[in-house]
Amino acid sequence: MARMIVSKKKQMLPLLEFFRCLMNVISLLQILLYLLIGKHYKDYVLKSDSYFTHEARQLNLHNIIFHKDTMYVNQLRINRYAFAKLCDMLCAIGKLRDTKHVTVEEMTVLFLHILAHHNCLGALDGTYIWVNVLEADKPRYRTRKNDITTNVLGVCSQDMQFTFVLLSWEGSVADSRVLRDAVSRKHGLKVPCGFYYLVDAGYPNGEGFLTPYRGQRHHLNDWRIGH
Repeated sequence: MARMIVSKKKQMLPLLEFFRCLMNVISLLQILLYLLIGKHYKDYVLKSDSYFTHEARQLNLHNIIFHKDTMYVNQLRINRYAFAKLCDMLCAIGKLRDTKHVTVEEMTVLFLHILAHHNCLGALDGTYIWVNVLEADKPRYRTRKNDITTNVLGVCSQDMQFTFVLLSWEGSVADSRVLRDAVSRKHGLKVPCGFYYLVDAGYPNGEGFLTPYRGQRHHLNDWRIGH
């Protein structure tokens, strides 16, 4: 009986070996198929996506460059002549050159489009106005320059019209505190989603408010002295 079992096991060994080899072949085919799919995706799909992306960029660039001057001004804040002159100067003086995928005109459009401040509602800032208050209240109204003032927040649109004004804050209060009060009021300053105001470094840089880079000189007095 034992000999019969051993004999059957010996008969099964070639069959098991065949199945083992078959599984190895199937695994190898799966790896090859995976590599072929990856190569096809890299050679055709990605190149196709890149092609269509490039075509879309060129179409958008064409719509701006060959459109009316109103498109230039709305999108880039300069007219057609100024744009062409700027591109010539960037090539002649700045040595800017076309790359494999991006032209000088497209680089310039991207740069100017960022500088155009799209979705910018305007600007806001605080200003000090001298006031007469009781002697006991003077410490609260005293500024860093020892003036007795009230801190007034003014908000202007892009066409230089006041759209919001907040009064009555003491001169010793920081600009950021006044702004927090303005946005927290029921009928206070409202900033729609996706839009923002330009502010100076005295305010926090966050959603709805864009400050300059740290360390940059931007006040009028600085420009008069050093720019």
